[in-house]
Amino acid sequence: MSYDAGMGRLLTPAIAAALVLLPSLAAAQPPGQHRGMFLYGLSAGVGERTTSGTLQSSALPVTAGQPPSSQTVGVLDLSGGMTVANRLAILALFEQAGGASTDTAKWGTLGFHGVVRAWVGPRVWVEGGFGSFDLAFRPPNQTGTVGVVRFWAASPEVAIGGAIFQSQHVAIGLLARYTTATLEGLRVNHFSVQVELSGRQ
Repeated sequence: MSYDAGMGRLLTPAIAAALVLLPSLAAAQPPGQHRGMFLYGLSAGVGERTTSGTLQSSALPVTAGQPPSSQTVGVLDLSGGMTVANRLAILALFEQAGGASTDTAKWGTLGFHGVVRAWVGPRVWVEGGFGSFDLAFRPPNQTGTVGVVRFWAASPEVAIGGAIFQSQHVAIGLLARYTTATLEGLRVNHFSVQVELSGRQ
């Protein structure tokens, strides 16, 4: 079994588990959150990156080819911000996904978003925002920034999540996140399921 096929089989039950757990999380005890708290988080998981269309840019070598149409990737996100009301926070979000290698190129993505997170239940939140999405090309067998070409585009972001364990200052939860962007004719969609470790003070 290939790596992508194996990760794809893990991703499906993870999504199902998140959907089953979220309703029960909404009935858990309130988080005791209030205005003016600092929030920060680290989350990691697996995601599926899909592309459609054709990347058309004179900045790319003619031998660059196109990014893979579908790939399972590892995901690492960082967030930080502040609550502006008891159940409303504004966060800055950095998203890094695993790269993809072909015979003619290496491709990587990352995102920067400003988001609003709102708690719709005692432990369940929804999130939406806007920012930028980066697609990077690197020639094969190259390291560092030599030959790297970057493409930037505006990008919306939405997510839903909830806390499974929560103390006064630390929480562990599940989240599902989706981002998309169109870069020079290429549409990139990114969906991930992650475990989040978050803190507040």
